[in-house]
Amino acid sequence: EIVNLASGQLTSVRTFAETAAEILNLPQDRLEFGAIPTRPEEMAHSEVTVARLQRLIAWIPSTTVADGIRKTVAWDAPHAARHG
Repeated sequence: EIVNLASGQLTSVRTFAETAAEILNLPQDRLEFGAIPTRPEEMAHSEVTVARLQRLIAWIPSTTVADGIRKTVAWDAPHAARHG
């Protein structure tokens, strides 16, 4: 069975990018929302349900999007340093 792993919270692409920029200490003005017209097939946001996973193993999301980004950055830092 296919299951989704997600925070359980709806997060827009814009909010995700702004959160990542803040965590990475990138200036918000580097983000250029609207610089390119949105194409019809592009996702602005997507709500991912974790209901199946909750039903199968009683799993409840406990990591926020911001914490997930922080953990990913912390995990990737040693790898990026080694591999450029």
